[in-house]
Amino acid sequence: MSSRVVLAGILAAGALLRGYAISRPWAPSDHDGWGGAFYSNIARNYLRYGLAETKLAPVVTTGRVPAERHVYYLTHPPFIGLSVASSFGVFGEREWAARVVPLAFSLGSVVLVYAIGASVGSRAVGTWAALLAAFVPMGIVYGAHVDPQGPPVTFFALAMVESYRRRRWRLCLAALLVGAGFDWPVHYMSALLAVHAVLARGNARRFAFILPVVSVLWVAAFLSYARYVAPTPERNYLGKNAVESFSFWSGREVDPKRIPGYRILRPSVLEWGTRLGRYYAELFTPPLLLLALWGAVLVSRRHEGAGLLLVLALWGVLHVALFPMGAFVHDYWSDYLTPALCLFAAVSAERLALARTYVLAVLAVGLLGLFTYLGLSRIERSRREEASLGPWLNRTLAPGEGVLSLLPLDVRDTYYADRPFKDGVNRVQAFEAALRHGDFRYRYFLVPRDFVADRPEKPLFQLVERTYPRFTFGGFFVYELAQPDTGGLRP
Repeated sequence: MSSRVVLAGILAAGALLRGYAISRPWAPSDHDGWGGAFYSNIARNYLRYGLAETKLAPVVTTGRVPAERHVYYLTHPPFIGLSVASSFGVFGEREWAARVVPLAFSLGSVVLVYAIGASVGSRAVGTWAALLAAFVPMGIVYGAHVDPQGPPVTFFALAMVESYRRRRWRLCLAALLVGAGFDWPVHYMSALLAVHAVLARGNARRFAFILPVVSVLWVAAFLSYARYVAPTPERNYLGKNAVESFSFWSGREVDPKRIPGYRILRPSVLEWGTRLGRYYAELFTPPLLLLALWGAVLVSRRHEGAGLLLVLALWGVLHVALFPMGAFVHDYWSDYLTPALCLFAAVSAERLALARTYVLAVLAVGLLGLFTYLGLSRIERSRREEASLGPWLNRTLAPGEGVLSLLPLDVRDTYYADRPFKDGVNRVQAFEAALRHGDFRYRYFLVPRDFVADRPEKPLFQLVERTYPRFTFGGFFVYELAQPDTGGLRP
């Protein structure tokens, strides 16, 4: 059987696993649901307002709002939102249309893992690496995850490695430029390949100089663009820029209240190691990690492609090492380890095939079965949860009506509601100002049922309890500020 047929079969299996329940709604309690709802809203806004009005920047406000009220998310470059918007433009605004974008990049990464494995090792190494990459739980769970981090960045980083290996310098630069439009970790690969070119490929030293220079210019251009789009903190999501986000996720400056609705504290070394160990046990599994460790030892002893495999390993490790807070909160930030782990494990598989074919066959069947079970069971858990507040608000409110909220609402609820929200309203003055001078006819005021009012909020609670009728929906007290109306922007 030809290697192309085998690779096609691997890709088909990988697509089926990543596409499992691809139309499921964005769940309220996991990263897939958060990223899917958040970036689908950004994509919807690209189609709603157009590229000129958004200035190509991600707009995170929900409902139809005037341009001067747009709030931008400029912590990451805009290409993931633009890509999902393109998919929505072709297929319509659906959950599966958003997920198909990262899914395509994830499958492309499987092809590149095969190509790198076949070139630095053998076709057998490439095939084993592709098989592991297609079935690994990290790929099943996050292969269709809508987020700047993950499949798109992995694909372009691998494209950089493969084009660099083939001395296709222009293609490598193109992969850098496009990949950087998705997220920052592509620039680590730029630096690592530059070092590799100096140490291992002396005739590529000019290219080694060009790569980091292009990365620095790209980052400087984006930061200038972000300052132009959102010159004041009020126009930027969370009031933070990319530099401040780097400081937070690296653990240097941890503000517990940075993420609305979540309290994040700096973990101890033991807590950090324990959580990452749990992530890796579930998303990579101990057998794969052991095979990868053995493969790394084999590669270091005799392998001609050790340099490029080391570059891939360092690329995955760098993101976790530079941003330990990010890796602690987001299990999928370790996805960048996947290519190196699969390639190292494939080297071990090749060695086992030469020595004990029967043992390898049993191990492979058991490992792929374990991968499939862990990946699909994780998806199935999130499939049981659905946002309820958002769809109800969408059905209840007219397009021009909005919602006031004491605390920030879950992004999945705001996405499905698709109505204007003003959160953080916890003082009488802010409440009355929103009703008198707001851009919208605010119909409801939402307060979590389990929220215990402190002294600053008590006057507002007394006012709304005394003035407005109240009912409950899910976990909220809903105060009805106005009767149903077709609504619209205030004149």
